[in-house]
Amino acid sequence: MMHGGAAGSGAMDPLSMCKLKTAADPRDEMLTDEPLKMNVGLDQDLLMPQLVLDWMKEQQFAEAHDGWHLVRKWDQSCRKSNATASSCTAAQRLASQGLSRAAVQQGAPGDGLAFMMMHRHMIHMLNMTFPKHTKLFTGFGKVPKTQTDPENPTPWRAISWTSSNTKGFDTLENIEQHLDQFATEDDLGQYIENTYRWTEQNPMSPVNLTGSGLHGALHSQWAVSGSPANLIQQAVDVRNFTFWKLHGWIDSVWERYRKAKGLTNDDPKYQQLMLEQCMEMFTLQPRNRPTSGGTTSPGTGAAGSGATAPETGVFATMVRPILDNTCGGCHSPIAPSAGMTLGGMGISSAEIRTGLVGIKATNGEYDLIAPGSPEKSWVYLKASGDVATITCTSNCDRETMPPSGVGLTAAQLTTLKQWIMNGATDK
Repeated sequence: MMHGGAAGSGAMDPLSMCKLKTAADPRDEMLTDEPLKMNVGLDQDLLMPQLVLDWMKEQQFAEAHDGWHLVRKWDQSCRKSNATASSCTAAQRLASQGLSRAAVQQGAPGDGLAFMMMHRHMIHMLNMTFPKHTKLFTGFGKVPKTQTDPENPTPWRAISWTSSNTKGFDTLENIEQHLDQFATEDDLGQYIENTYRWTEQNPMSPVNLTGSGLHGALHSQWAVSGSPANLIQQAVDVRNFTFWKLHGWIDSVWERYRKAKGLTNDDPKYQQLMLEQCMEMFTLQPRNRPTSGGTTSPGTGAAGSGATAPETGVFATMVRPILDNTCGGCHSPIAPSAGMTLGGMGISSAEIRTGLVGIKATNGEYDLIAPGSPEKSWVYLKASGDVATITCTSNCDRETMPPSGVGLTAAQLTTLKQWIMNGATDK
């Protein structure tokens, strides 16, 4: 399924393009296996080598990858299954980028396999383009569990996993002993990608499977706030060196599953699915979308009526910066996870606050922010880790946010809590 419309006038036909074997890029001869180390405030992050970044920019790799996920988050962004753009601001923002709703939404049957296929397609393209440097796109042998783990790509940063994360790693790194847990490849992909499932009634119905959703946890673990390749900012994360370590690991788990199941890569159905992913990624390049003009990334362009003048008030000056840095990547104005915008470019603090205060969470029992009551505010409970106190009876996802890595500090939680206790006003 393609979601960007036909390629523009004079563009290569995607079917023809995807049948060609990509030749090695001449830059492969000049490339090294060393990532770029970039200072980000008091922290550091690792980016892919500049020659790879140059190639990705030429191929609009980041924008296509971003678009692929965005069209599948259409319904959760609108908090309604089978949502239309006319009834949802987030969907209107996607439509303005030349994107349209994917028939298979994230968490729906078929999405798990497509998720693994799309990322394998990207790895395959990079390996063909830079055949002498496939090490750059090779995943972890095993996911680093501690800061001193020799596979930790950023040994200057601490590593922290939840007990659910650890259970998931044990399951996937011993996949041959857990085949009965995943009847199909789609089941495996769903387990890796999601903590919820799409249904006709609810686009984010929690499944509460221990260890599921490791994809998000892996991204969060190595995310560096303010990085030009922040792993929780979907529009730029492919630029990150660790992105390929974690997705290469996912790909290797999937390949071991296929081998244990007796599946082969020359199977016609497998070949067809790979072709479809290539074609979709091609049509999702901004230059091939029907209305985008090829210049604006859906994750970084204008989105809404965000104010340009300096904002004042406690929320804008003290609370929003915390949410921007920690939550704004996944909960941005463009396809916000769970339909909840907590930060990001192109949206005013007033708009963010209006979408939170007194608004029901997806479980329908808690408010996102309940003025005066942090203990009844879904955002605070999830950020603070006080999930044991959650008492909702349906659609009750008790996963702490972010799902791994560095969350809000004690001081930041105090600021958020005090703002809520003071009435969650804009003053």
